[in-house]
Amino acid sequence: MEYLLLFLIIAVAIVSYLSHRRDMKLLCSVSSPTRGTKAERKLIIKMLKKGVHPKAIFHDLYVKKRVGDIPKLTLWWLLRKDWWR
Repeated sequence: MEYLLLFLIIAVAIVSYLSHRRDMKLLCSVSSPTRGTKAERKLIIKMLKKGVHPKAIFHDLYVKKRVGDIPKLTLWWLLRKDWWR
């Protein structure tokens, strides 16, 4: 019984590690793993798992105002409209 419990704990740890490693590979295909908030990183991973091409995701959008300022908007933008389906 003790060995079964130990085996299950080790199996869960290995699966969790491999899942995290796969997610980090996906995230690194688009951006640095330390860039953005945790929610932004989770959103990017979710989008990539749904099949969104990495080049279709943008970060740090610059918009020129009429006054001449160029504010930086940190957005994740997607070219396809149906990524959540």
